[in-house]
Amino acid sequence: IQYVAATKIQDQWRGFLAKEQYIQYVAATKIQAQWRGFLAEEQFIQYVAATKIQSICRGLFAQEQLMQYKSATKIQSRWRGFLAEEQYLLFMAGRKIQTWWRCHSLRKNYLHHTSATKIQSKWRGFVVQEQYLLIKSVMKIQALWRGFVAHEQYLFYKSSTKIQAKWRGFLAQEQYLLYKSATKIQARWRSFVAREKYLFYNSATKIQAQWRGFVARDQYVLYNSATKIQAQWRGFVA
Repeated sequence: IQYVAATKIQDQWRGFLAKEQYIQYVAATKIQAQWRGFLAEEQFIQYVAATKIQSICRGLFAQEQLMQYKSATKIQSRWRGFLAEEQYLLFMAGRKIQTWWRCHSLRKNYLHHTSATKIQSKWRGFVVQEQYLLIKSVMKIQALWRGFVAHEQYLFYKSSTKIQAKWRGFLAQEQYLLYKSATKIQARWRSFVAREKYLFYNSATKIQAQWRGFVARDQYVLYNSATKIQAQWRGFVA
């Protein structure tokens, strides 16, 4: 009974605690929702106010920049006009100076060119004359040198021709004597070889004749002995 009663008391207490916790959770949720809505509203009001302030500030800043730009544009326009006028005046003055200087330079260059042309003409004539005399002298020297070289070459050719003729005669004589000596040596060698062959052939013939006579004599003696033996055998058999 105590256990059942304790169990019921615990169930009642747990239900009470759960209900209290649920009520507290619902209350806390409502409070949080109200607080979040309040914060969101405050943030929205602050954002709208900041946006308006920024818009006003940007308008003022843009108006200020526009005024500064217009003022700077006017100042730049006046300054550019002043610079353009100064540059134009300077350009015209420089142009007049350049025109005068070019006329002076052209006149001076013309006079220099005329003088230089005359000097160059005289110098070229002098150089051409000097080159002609130099070429003429060189041609004379070359002609004399070529004549000397041709004469020396002719003498050298003549001497070398004589030397070559002497040398060819000497070589021909030496070749003839060598050919004659070689012919004599070959004739002597051929007669020696022929005589040696003849003596060898004669000796061989004699040896062959002696050998054939010896063989024929032996064969005759053998044949005669065999005939006698056959005759005696036949007489013995008969």
